[in-house]
Order: sequence, then structure tokens, then C-alpha cells
Amino acid sequence: MKRKPNIIFILGDDLGWAELGCYGNTFNETPHLGALAARAVRFTDAYAAAPVCPPYRAALMTGQVPARVGITDYLRPNDPKYLSTSHVTIAKLLKRAGKSTLYEGGVREPLIVHWPGVTPAGKVCKTPTMNIDFCPTFAEMAGAKLDPAQQLDGLSIVPLLKDPAAKLPRDTFCWHYPLAQAHLLGGRSAGSIRQGDWKLIEFFDTGNVELYDLAADPSESKDLAAQSPEKAKQLRDALAAWRKRVGAEIPANCRDYVPRGRK
Repeated sequence: MKRKPNIIFILGDDLGWAELGCYGNTFNETPHLGALAARAVRFTDAYAAAPVCPPYRAALMTGQVPARVGITDYLRPNDPKYLSTSHVTIAKLLKRAGKSTLYEGGVREPLIVHWPGVTPAGKVCKTPTMNIDFCPTFAEMAGAKLDPAQQLDGLSIVPLLKDPAAKLPRDTFCWHYPLAQAHLLGGRSAGSIRQGDWKLIEFFDTGNVELYDLAADPSESKDLAAQSPEKAKQLRDALAAWRKRVGAEIPANCRDYVPRGRK
């Protein structure tokens, strides 16, 4: 019988993708993570499903985007938007497969995966992924069966762990971060979409959009919305269709927002 792996998931809170030495940072000293990366697969385009903790963790546990779960921002005391016990979480899936769980703890983040006997050493994977992929990935690694009643938004990245040059049948990622009030950390009510190397950000408070070519401009310093209006419209329409598909809610202060009615 093939031995099932023990999964150790280390979550670094508020850790940006360029803050580790193995990602090119020359200030922060992270030799142990660098050593891990040398014998693992390092992802260049790994994304968080949300820029703050509660929706990120809800996505991690369920394999669903925060907009589908209904948790898109911080949770306050007695907040009615708790994670319903009706969700089948990765903890339940792994316990069903005879495992226990251990969790320690911008949207682009570092991701290093070492699976002895599976991941090739020192390889880099440029295929984008998101933390909604961890749930189906861990399930496949542990041989656990997913619950067909729970629609997953994530995909297993096991093919990428075996072959970092592989691709997944997906080229689009969407984010939904609506704020009913000003954020204490200065966040802004917005949604965004990445399709291929293009990324569009749509601001709910003004209706303005920004468009970036991530291949040429990974730091998002040159807004191409005015220069490429057709691409901006295509991505904006795709983002609106995605919001409708997952049942994303718009806060009361933005409900008069009609995307096509603003420039």
C-alpha cells in the first residue's frame, strides 16, 4: 500500500512575493527558506484569493473563492458572515482520509512546495496558482475524495508539482474586495481580474479601471486602460460575468454602480 504523505503547511502572514532571498530580495535574510527552495519547486505567480486574512483563510479551507463563500473582508465580533459549518473544509477531507492538520501562521505571494520523491529540486514554476488550489491539491496528495456537493473553484496543482513546466486548464483569476466603509489600513473597494498576462483593476468607488501587462510590467506601474480600451472592456465584462456567476455581493454604498455607465 502506497504511504500517504504528511502535509505540513506553513503560512506566513503578510508575506509579499518579493520579500524572500530566493525571490531576489537582498535585504531580508531567509537562508532556511532559500535552502528549502533549492530542493523544491518555487512558484513565481502564486496568488492569495484576498488581500486580508479571513477571506484568504476561508478560501484556503474550502477551495472556493471568497465571493462564493460570502466572506470578503475582516470579520468583526458577532459578524453574521462566519464560515458556515455546511462547508466541507480541507480539515474534514483530510480527517476522513486518516490525517490530522497543522496550520501556522498584496495578493501575490511566495510559494515553495517540497514533496519528497515527487517535486524536482530547484525548479521554478511560472504557471499561476491561487490558494483556492490547496484544498483539492491536499485532497489528491492524501488520497481523499472531494465532496461532489461542494463546488470548488480551485484546481489541484499536483501536475505542476510533478512537472513545473506543465499547464493547468485555466487562464483567468478574479478577485472581489468590496468595502462597505473606509478600511482602517487604507484599502480600497475594488475587484480585479487576471487573464493570461493581462490584469484589470476596477474600483467600485469611482468606476475607474486600470489595465496592466504583467509580462512587461509586473510592478503595475504603467496603466494601459486608455491605450487599450477594447482589452479593458473585455476584461471588465468578464469580471462582471464572474461576479454574477459566483453570487458576489456589492456593498450598499456601491450598489448604484453600473460598470457600463461610467468611464
